[in-house]
This record gives sequence, structure tokens and C-alpha cells, in this order.
Amino acid sequence: MKVFSKKTTLRLILIIFIIYSISIYLILFKIDSSYTLTAVQAEVTVPSSLISSPVKGIVKNLYVKNGDIVNKGDTLVVIDSIDLTELLSKLKDNQNLLELSSIYQLTQNTELAIRAPASGTVSNLLFVEGTNVEESSYLFSILFFDKYFVSSSFKVNSKQYFSLPSYDNVQIALFDKTVAGKIDYISDQIDPRTSQVNVKIILAEELGRKPIHSENVIVTITKKASFSEKIQDTLNNLFESIKNAFKSY
Repeated sequence: MKVFSKKTTLRLILIIFIIYSISIYLILFKIDSSYTLTAVQAEVTVPSSLISSPVKGIVKNLYVKNGDIVNKGDTLVVIDSIDLTELLSKLKDNQNLLELSSIYQLTQNTELAIRAPASGTVSNLLFVEGTNVEESSYLFSILFFDKYFVSSSFKVNSKQYFSLPSYDNVQIALFDKTVAGKIDYISDQIDPRTSQVNVKIILAEELGRKPIHSENVIVTITKKASFSEKIQDTLNNLFESIKNAFKSY
């Protein structure tokens, strides 16, 4: 067993005291530590509403095309159908359908107007006037570009997972700009195979109604270290320095 001289021991004690004093000073006055996680993958999605025909009939009038911006309540399409009496009866008897009745408007005895449930942009419209449609046939979608979502995956350990709600600085780097976001959802557990957790983020601003390709997206989330975390990190560094100091003698 190696025995240190008194002079060497005092020197080591002095070194440890200096390191400890500097560490405490940095913790209290200087260190502004933070932790940052970067998503291993991210996909930008836009919420949408699927518009379908509640009855069998023929598209009599079509008032929109792909890319059109519509406002809530705008008439989008008129379906000519002889099945409207049955539909109205369903609306009265079914509460869930009744909530959708604001989308539908009877214009004439056999004509049903379908209105926009919310403001957005028309997408994936594949039919023209005169097209025959069946009940529940998909017509088109309305995209809500004011609510971009980013579905992302982060590789984390258990400590990082439980501290995810405190990561309040969310940055999404796109191909031409960086925007802020907010964590909306964190999956219930870490995937044991990949050590990844799924996080859904809401973007804090609109992106000009344009598609975003996932390969252009980098998501980082950051949180400031708490006082206890700064102490723990500093003590870990201190112990490492002490270990190295003893190794050098």
C-alpha cells in the first residue's frame, strides 16, 4: 500500500480544497447548466378533417379545388340524392350524428350542401361534378395549417424520461427557419428494444400553409439544470478530479 508523505498529503488536501471551493463558487454564481436532447427521428404532420358524403347520390355542384383556403361554414359541395329523408331521420335519432348536422344543409328537397367544419385548406380532392358517390364515400380532406404537429422519438434513460415534462425549451429546426414548440404528449413508457420514447410537439406558429419534409426537421428539447442537479454534476466532476489527482502521485 502506497504511503504519502506529510507534504504530499497536505498538497493533496490543498488541491481538493481549491477544487471544492471553485466548484461551490461556480454552482452558486456562475454555472447556468442545461440538458439537451435531440430527436433521433421526427415527422411533421398537419391535422385534418376527412369530408365524406352521408348519402348516396350525384355531385351536383363542386365549389372548391385542391389548395383552396376555406372558412368554417363555407359550402364546399352539393349532393343530389333521393335518400335525404332517411338521413334527416338519422340525424334526429342519433346524438352523434346530430352534432354533425351543422355541416349539412338541406337546400332543396333532394339537394344536400356539405359545409366546411372548420377553416383550412382543401386537399386530396379526386372527383368532379357529375360523379356518383356512395354513402360514406370519402370526398376530400381539409388541412388545418394553424396546428402543425411534430411526432418525434428521443433516446433516453429512465432518469431523462421522468424529467421530460420539465424540458420547456423546444426548438424545431426546419429547412429555412427555427420555430418554438410545446410538448403535448409523452408516451407511457420507454420502448425496451430501442430505449426510445415518443413525444408529440405542437408548433407555436404557422408555417405558411406549406408541406414540410421530415428529412429537413431537427428537434431539440432543453431544460435548465436544477440546483440539486448542478450540485450532483459538480460533485461527480469533483470526485473524478480527486481520483485523477491521486493517480498522479
